[in-house]
Amino acid sequence: MKRFTSGVAVAVWLVLAGCGGDDDGSGDDSGDDSGDDSSGVEGDTAVVELSDAERNQLCEWSLDILGGEDQSTECEGFEFDSGTVEGCVSDLENAPEECSLTVSQLEACNIAIGADPCEGLPSSACETVGNSGCF
Repeated sequence: MKRFTSGVAVAVWLVLAGCGGDDDGSGDDSGDDSGDDSSGVEGDTAVVELSDAERNQLCEWSLDILGGEDQSTECEGFEFDSGTVEGCVSDLENAPEECSLTVSQLEACNIAIGADPCEGLPSSACETVGNSGCF
């Protein structure tokens, strides 16, 4: 069984698997607009422009949305692991300079995965992350 770890490394799986979005036609893949749906980091900032503190803040929020560190979920054909804050920060630090993925795009993917990892990974919100070429 394939095992995929979150943070931002999940993007690699999306590219390799060629997952398309599961678009319901609504055009809204940003998740619920309630207060907890943002890390508090400026949404239009490219992830490669984040300060150390902002990377840490985004990753801590992401792991909270995903249920905590090292949370595993078995899905049909793969297993999802939420990973660690340290792994997420490392992925963001190592993103290529030409990466244009924004904080809000990464947040939308994490919200989708947090709601249901088995459905969130192949969502159009995560397809954006997977197709970004950042990870």
